[in-house]
Amino acid sequence: MTWFIHTFLRYYFFDGLAIVFTILQMVYLAKKQKIGFTYGIIGSLCWSIFGLLAHSYLSAAANLLFAFLNVRGLWKWEKL
Repeated sequence: MTWFIHTFLRYYFFDGLAIVFTILQMVYLAKKQKIGFTYGIIGSLCWSIFGLLAHSYLSAAANLLFAFLNVRGLWKWEKL
């Protein structure tokens, strides 16, 4: 049980959530559905939190930029 907690809950499962939402983003954007951008925003924010918890501040900053790009994509999609 200790191994499980150390391995999977070390970063409060933000890395697992980030993976799930990033995959959902890719699937839905490939289907040309705008909900993919929302999943991308959530995934990028999870990656940013993971980066902060892992003391990878440049990774966290990059993922905040990716979240912004997803917000922009969602906004531009609305204008089409």
